[in-house]
Amino acid sequence: MLVARTLVAAGLKVPAEAALPVFLECYSARLLDTTVLYPGVLEALDAFRDRRLAVLINKLGEMSRRILGGLGVEGRFARIWGAGDVPAKKPDPAGLRLLLAETGVPPESAVLVGDSAIDVRTGRAAGVLTVGVTYGLDPASLDAVPPDLVIGDLRELAARVAGPFPA
Repeated sequence: MLVARTLVAAGLKVPAEAALPVFLECYSARLLDTTVLYPGVLEALDAFRDRRLAVLINKLGEMSRRILGGLGVEGRFARIWGAGDVPAKKPDPAGLRLLLAETGVPPESAVLVGDSAIDVRTGRAAGVLTVGVTYGLDPASLDAVPPDLVIGDLRELAARVAGPFPA
């Protein structure tokens, strides 16, 4: 979708399917050129070091693992899954349900943190508490599909969800 929108915005009449391999090759070579953790991420990860954490992303799983590894946080997650690792992309809840089953976390004990309505739809469909952040990919979409909780800084998360899920 990103490639298709970019081609349209650039006025190029190239099928997205033809441009996608070029984009993926270029992106793969530059994954960490400008990528950094959002402020507060390390502190939030520290606050949840005794919890099972996982990543579910629509980006290719292999690329996501490389990014998180390059940022030095890959080892903080029990699983890092993306496209190619799960049966379907979000908002389909199949990947989240599989992730919960693999990590042994029941839905009522899980929290999904995301930056878009897609994340909220995914969490709701899987029966987990949803938390939206006011930055990232598409936080404006949270107005149309509000999460259970909204935070402006990930450092707020530990205090806001203290106690509802087991280690």
